[in-house]
Amino acid sequence: MTKIVGILNVTPDSFANARHTLAPDAAIAEAQAQLVAGADVIDVGAESTRPGGVEVTPQEEWARLAPCLPEIIRLAREHGALVSVDTRNPATAERAIGAGADWINDVGGTGPEMATVIAAADPRVSLVLMHAVTVPVVPGRTLPPSTDMIAFITDWFARRLTELAAAGVDPSRVILDPGIGFGTTPRQAFDIVARLPELRALGRPVFVGHSRKSFMKCITDAPAPERDDVTLALSGVMLLHGADFLRVHNVARHVALRDRLARVPA
Repeated sequence: MTKIVGILNVTPDSFANARHTLAPDAAIAEAQAQLVAGADVIDVGAESTRPGGVEVTPQEEWARLAPCLPEIIRLAREHGALVSVDTRNPATAERAIGAGADWINDVGGTGPEMATVIAAADPRVSLVLMHAVTVPVVPGRTLPPSTDMIAFITDWFARRLTELAAAGVDPSRVILDPGIGFGTTPRQAFDIVARLPELRALGRPVFVGHSRKSFMKCITDAPAPERDDVTLALSGVMLLHGADFLRVHNVARHVALRDRLARVPA
């Protein structure tokens, strides 16, 4: 069954939330709400990678995470859920793993330093490996429109899995994220959604973060916080295609959708 990953940004500038969760008590309350709603994983991020996002130092990133992460991990344990930390900084990843994080969600493509951190971590710790053209997102900088996205990304993943294995990271610990919105045109994003089963050729779980993203503007005029209906429509396609993880803002509606689809008669 597809797992629902709740997005929890402890940043002052999240593109898709009407409210911010930078304050530790607000972040903890939001995590609790997502867990009660049925989230299987809470993905906590302290650096915005949206278009125009401002890079933060590992010190600032950890300063945002440290006051709330231990309590979020404790709450997740109570609910039988996992905690992911969304970071591309090896120093932050190392501290998050030390605090008990179950996953590192690396939008930076997992360079040599991050690979070393993951290789040294407890084997229970998983790595979400994401393809990206630019991080943070640079508007207009995409792969050529003619690119066969699935072929391109699958080849990139295959090469990175080989490199990670050479660095000591067992491929069985790796989850693959095609990086919708990180250098994809809207049509390429929709192509990834439609052809998601092809990404499973490498035998690793597939993780998709599409929620409320800007590629949806070609089919809705709604601002980012109001794009849940479009998000859910695309999620329904990916649920039927067997996505392993969907990273979303509205956990409750996705859990309901997943559970209803699971009850559809054969």
